[in-house]
Amino acid sequence: MADNESKEINTEEKPKFRSHLNEGYWFDVGKRLVDGAETNLNTSAEKFEKLILWFWGIYTTIVGLGAGGFTVFAGKSISIGTLMGLVLPSVILLIAYWLTTAASTSAMVEFEHRSPDSIREAFMDGLKTKGRFYTLARLFAFLACLAIPLTIFLANRTQSGDFEVLNTEANGDSVILMISGFVPKKSQFELTIHLKENTILQKGDTDTGHFAIEVPVPITSKSATIRLWWNESDGRGASREKVVEIGK
Repeated sequence: MADNESKEINTEEKPKFRSHLNEGYWFDVGKRLVDGAETNLNTSAEKFEKLILWFWGIYTTIVGLGAGGFTVFAGKSISIGTLMGLVLPSVILLIAYWLTTAASTSAMVEFEHRSPDSIREAFMDGLKTKGRFYTLARLFAFLACLAIPLTIFLANRTQSGDFEVLNTEANGDSVILMISGFVPKKSQFELTIHLKENTILQKGDTDTGHFAIEVPVPITSKSATIRLWWNESDGRGASREKVVEIGK
């Protein structure tokens, strides 16, 4: 009999208790998170803003002095593509800086002041807007950092000399080719123009790194293979070759 009673007691379900103290703790944690959400976001954005401004100043100074020294003292020319690639991170960082200022500024929201639900929704919308600005700022800063090694890699693959045929003008029984280009400063260069009829060789040197010459070719020529050769600043030779159309 006693065993049966004991068994009945043991098989009874234990009462389930809800810890009101535990709920109160987490409600307090939630309150602190909500109260500090905007402040924490503003603090993070302001610190990131200072970091971007510092990095922008350092990078712009290095690029300015480096590009100037590269062209003035090293006697090398920088292509337009390389120069744009070096300037691009500064522009991206300026956009990132503007985004951080937007993230640290109070968002403009509208709400019904008599409705707690409207106030809560406006607060969350403003917080999400500021968060999007901060996320975009970090993304643009990452792109700027990514563009720096990419530009250096491409610059190392870019030749320090190139040329273009700017104009072809008929002059009697010949066509005048206006050829303009750039090579390292204070270097010698050669232009070899291979025609169907013959080969024309033009030699020259330049102190500024830029040249423009006129080359007469027979008017019967329809195309030409032009090869530019120059001396690099370290003494190595380099060349660039193009096929251009002459006759129409």
